Amino acid sequence: MKIVSSRVDPLIKFAKGKKVLDIGCIGMGEEDTYGGKNWIHGKMAKIAKKVVGIDIQKKEIEKLREKGFDIRPQNAEEPFDLNKKFDIVMAEEVIEHLADLKTFFTNVRRHLEDDGLLIITTPNPQAFEFFLQKLLFGRTLINPYHTHWQNEVTLKYLLESNGFELVDYFFIEEWANNLRGKVFQVLFFWLPQRFARTGAYIAKKK
Repeated sequence: MKIVSSRVDPLIKFAKGKKVLDIGCIGMGEEDTYGGKNWIHGKMAKIAKKVVGIDIQKKEIEKLREKGFDIRPQNAEEPFDLNKKFDIVMAEEVIEHLADLKTFFTNVRRHLEDDGLLIITTPNPQAFEFFLQKLLFGRTLINPYHTHWQNEVTLKYLLESNGFELVDYFFIEEWANNLRGKVFQVLFFWLPQRFARTGAYIAKKK
């Protein structure tokens, strides 16, 4: 299993020199927000041709706009039109929070170039970490605001049902670079990739 210190590092290459729409761009938690190692919006802004973000956290949007980021207050579960097309639509750790996936995918299609890529990351329900949590604590320690799980089988069907084609996927395991993290790196190194915590899925329009 490939182990990284930040789950966004394998994703950055897709944004280089591209026009990117980042859905749910602000994130939750210290590492997923401005200045955090997993805040992909900030990393993409350094290498992409153009990055536009949308999110529902209005107070945080105003703070980030003051710092020069182009972020709009918009709910991905409501129809919207930015009157722009993008090479990449990024939904990093987003879909597991959504209920209206039909509207989400309609919005993506509206804003994605015909030869563009949709990139989705989401927790992998088959992750060994979640198995251990269930075994040791009797439950998985996930965000209580998640609405559903997706693996490579269900997400492929979900994409196809909404006019997309899954063209590639891979898994990401992330551990901090400290003593605890190094111990888990040794333990997890021998596991197959499909047991990693995060699934990354690359899709295009049919």
